[in-house]
Amino acid sequence: MKTAFQQRRKTLRNSLKTFDLSDILKANVIFDKRPEQLDVQAFIELTTAIENDSKI
Repeated sequence: MKTAFQQRRKTLRNSLKTFDLSDILKANVIFDKRPEQLDVQAFIELTTAIENDSKI
C-alpha cells in the first residue's frame, strides 16, 4: 500500500516497478490504474495476486 501511494500521479505499473512481478501479472488491467482509483476490495485482490505471483 505504501509503495503504491509513494509516487504521486503514477499508475500502479510504474509505482510497483521495483517488485519482481511476472509479465502475466503485469498484464492485468489493474496496473493501468492509479492507487486512488481502487477501492479496498481491489487492493485486497491486488495484494493476494502479488503474493501468489511471488510464490511461482
